[in-house]
Amino acid sequence: MKISGNSIEIYRLKTYPLRRLQQSFLFCSAPLFHSLYLSLSFLGHVGLRLRGMKNAECKNRDYPKKAEVDLVVCIVAGPGQLIGILDILDSIRKYLDGIYRVIVVDDSCTLKIWSAIRKNSEVDYIRNWKRLGIENIYESLLKAYLYALKNYRFKALLRIDTDALITGQGLVHDIVSHFAAHPEAGMLGSYRVTCTGGMGDFSPIASQFQRNLNHWGQIIEKAQKNGYEIGEHAQGGAYVLSFLCLQDMYNAGYLKARHGGSYVAEDGIFSLYVRALGYEIHDFAKNGPFAIAWRGLPIPKEEVVRQGKKVIHSVKFTPEDLQIREYFRRLRDGNG
Repeated sequence: MKISGNSIEIYRLKTYPLRRLQQSFLFCSAPLFHSLYLSLSFLGHVGLRLRGMKNAECKNRDYPKKAEVDLVVCIVAGPGQLIGILDILDSIRKYLDGIYRVIVVDDSCTLKIWSAIRKNSEVDYIRNWKRLGIENIYESLLKAYLYALKNYRFKALLRIDTDALITGQGLVHDIVSHFAAHPEAGMLGSYRVTCTGGMGDFSPIASQFQRNLNHWGQIIEKAQKNGYEIGEHAQGGAYVLSFLCLQDMYNAGYLKARHGGSYVAEDGIFSLYVRALGYEIHDFAKNGPFAIAWRGLPIPKEEVVRQGKKVIHSVKFTPEDLQIREYFRRLRDGNG
């Protein structure tokens, strides 16, 4: 039977209120389903923890041996950074040598990052149930560092932003060999001398600590006995901590402490811990594999390749940055 156009139009008019009601229901129920997912995930996590505790008791606390890896990579991913996390994971798979694990702390409060990376076998996923934001990235990194110490025996830990990239082979060898040759080093990064030969600027973080001496003064005094200059730090876009140094931070209680006062950048905080424990921070940029700047790239992308740099920062998500990302993506695909 042929249905006329008028009949179709009448049907649409009659069913319009119902269709609008269905659309409104779906729109309003989306946050409910998201909350339901989070609740079920949380209950599942608690259940696993309880079962683990019960099994541990049954086995007389005979815990499984920690997996041994060369490098643990820690990344905090916020909203709007899906491209960044996918690019950095792709660059890690392409270039990292040795045995490694990646810990991703999802601070986006969406399901996009989880959905995109959940099948990556090299990734351990941690979700912030409440968004902490860039101003509390220190708290997110604490989660990653404590998870790493609990689950792995590693030689070094690379903390890296989603607006950074791995751009060359041999980074794990460079890191592990440096720590082996320099046991006094607890941290590597763009420190006193940048990749272009300029001097690192410690004044912003020094000012942050100066405003918070009531909260940080005791640790600063301890670090100054080891030659610490207030505010000195390895730039936070990417830096490396040795296993021994991170373990000593834990043993000293630094990874459990919660400090009050106004904002202090996390790279300044962890650098302070390094120096308070008597370790040194070593430059890893001018004559090393890092090409790090707070904003933008410190050298042109072609120079990154020519100089054999292996970690770059910062490549964000503007049209110009997306072109840079595409340049390094083509290199990873062998089309450069």
